[in-house]
Amino acid sequence: CMYFLVRGMVEVLVKDPNGEDQMHATLKEGSWFGEISLVRKIGRTASVRTITVCELFRLESSCFNEIMVSHPEFADSITSAVEARLQDHEKRQMEYLNPRNWMEGRQSSAHPGARRATKEVE
Repeated sequence: CMYFLVRGMVEVLVKDPNGEDQMHATLKEGSWFGEISLVRKIGRTASVRTITVCELFRLESSCFNEIMVSHPEFADSITSAVEARLQDHEKRQMEYLNPRNWMEGRQSSAHPGARRATKEVE
């Protein structure tokens, strides 16, 4: 399923290479999530947790696939967003694995060995 955030705020959590959840982004109303697994036909790449009371619209995968076929402009837009999000995720993973970040003390003291990266998405 793909979810559209009508009201409220959520945080996106991604597992770091050690398997620990790290906050990756904060989403506000008007944002969406869940599209990566639908476009790429893979399992979830992140978990989402509410920060405030939320109202969501859920788009089932069968409807998503119909829309992708019947509305190519939507398909192009979603596919571009998926690629950008995956590139951002890969970049963050590479930053985490960079030994220079460990030596320069950039890791969070709250999670030894883990850097907490946040990004607000509109």
